[in-house]
Amino acid sequence: MAEVPGRIENVFLNEKNELSQNGIYGLNMYTLGMPHTVLIDDYLPLIRQRRNKRNEKYTTIYANVNTDNDSIWGSLIEKAFSKYAGNYSRISIGTGHEAITSLTGAPAIVLQHASDSVTQDDVWA
Repeated sequence: MAEVPGRIENVFLNEKNELSQNGIYGLNMYTLGMPHTVLIDDYLPLIRQRRNKRNEKYTTIYANVNTDNDSIWGSLIEKAFSKYAGNYSRISIGTGHEAITSLTGAPAIVLQHASDSVTQDDVWA
């Protein structure tokens, strides 16, 4: 979904797709094809990684923030999805097509070939 320009931006309702000065974000989610808004804040669950007394680092527990510290959209979508599902523990199991359906409202299915020996190239051919 992130490979196509505009798709992730369409999930967020914030104007200009910039970091919110107030730390509040609205995201479009879909249930049975019907859109609804999920509001979240930017307080993310963190864990402290201590290397020694002077060298402490905090990282997100679940989805990682990009190393440029400017790409928090993945963690924000994960937080919205956990709120949508009830809590973080309720999103520990699932499939990608369920997430895509919840974010876009589009139907999705998973196709699996009966034989494990078939490669992707064989299927496309």
